[in-house]
Amino acid sequence: MMFNRKDGAFRPLLPCLKEPETELDYLRSKFESTKSYAKSLVLILAALFLSFALADRSAISDDQIFFTVFGIRLFFFLSVLILHPSFEQINSHAKLIMRLSAYKILASVSFLAIFYVYESPNFFLQAFGVLSLILSFYLVPNNWVNMLAILLALTSGFSFLALHKMSELIFSDWLAVTLHLHLAVAFVSLASYQMHCHRRMQYLKEKQLAKISVTDETTGLYNKKKLHQKLNYWLNEAIENDMPLSVAVFDVDNLKVINDSYGHLVGDKALMNVGQIISETVGDTGIVARWGGDEFVAVLPYFTKEASNRLIEKLDRIIPENVKIYNQTITCSIGVATFQKNDSFDSFLHRADLNMYSDKKVKSS
Repeated sequence: MMFNRKDGAFRPLLPCLKEPETELDYLRSKFESTKSYAKSLVLILAALFLSFALADRSAISDDQIFFTVFGIRLFFFLSVLILHPSFEQINSHAKLIMRLSAYKILASVSFLAIFYVYESPNFFLQAFGVLSLILSFYLVPNNWVNMLAILLALTSGFSFLALHKMSELIFSDWLAVTLHLHLAVAFVSLASYQMHCHRRMQYLKEKQLAKISVTDETTGLYNKKKLHQKLNYWLNEAIENDMPLSVAVFDVDNLKVINDSYGHLVGDKALMNVGQIISETVGDTGIVARWGGDEFVAVLPYFTKEASNRLIEKLDRIIPENVKIYNQTITCSIGVATFQKNDSFDSFLHRADLNMYSDKKVKSS
């Protein structure tokens, strides 16, 4: 099989998203729905495969041959049925693909074995059976490379067996059916390829739209909507688990002067620089968002009053050191609040906001 190995998961070479991590995210996002769909479908198709034993009974006069054919069909059905409950234990896309590929290989081998032992098989009816398998394999989820390889093996195996088993077969009929079956494989493979690509492009669009909906356009940080979601989440965590939580409000002191003196594009650049420094300093331990205008808010999970004060002191020092517009130093007024037992969303932020204004008064005096 044509696979790359990365971070414990398999990734199909074609088609796939350019970034391996994005491809893995896509596969994880589709995993549960794909597993649920495939779980039902393979059992239905296995039951249909077994049901063709009714047609076998009327077409095969030799009991020994019939029971051999019926045994092959029953074996495939029971294999799917016995393994069916273990579908719930499949916990990765790679394992799911391996299971579904195994089913398709077993179905192909079972069909070819039946064709080989069948009593006076009708070539064209058997060819329709191959076509049915091609369509069913298209319906069952798989990666594109595996599906193509299995379909080519199935059609080539059928053509080879037919040519050697059926001595009365007219070569032109064999050639025409072989070409049509391989043409069906080509059409199905092309449709599958386009479907895989379309789904990945749709995923990227949805992901991009989701990111835009929670991202501030100017700074690239979270916006006010996302801040509400994150802060409410951490407030509930603080209440339920009695964990420390702090929040800091930042106000760029002289942004209006910069906008009036140099224009809003320069002011936006100052906002971007300030937001980037706050975000890099807070790191993965917290969440930084643009609250609006010239204000930022940092949510600091697990930060005690002492830890948050140390962080604020650091930012109060490094923002003026690193953000300068035309030799004009940029400063921020900063207020911090630590979660108290009866705090709500509004009261928590309000205390931090009041502390920020107190800091602004001190700096302006």
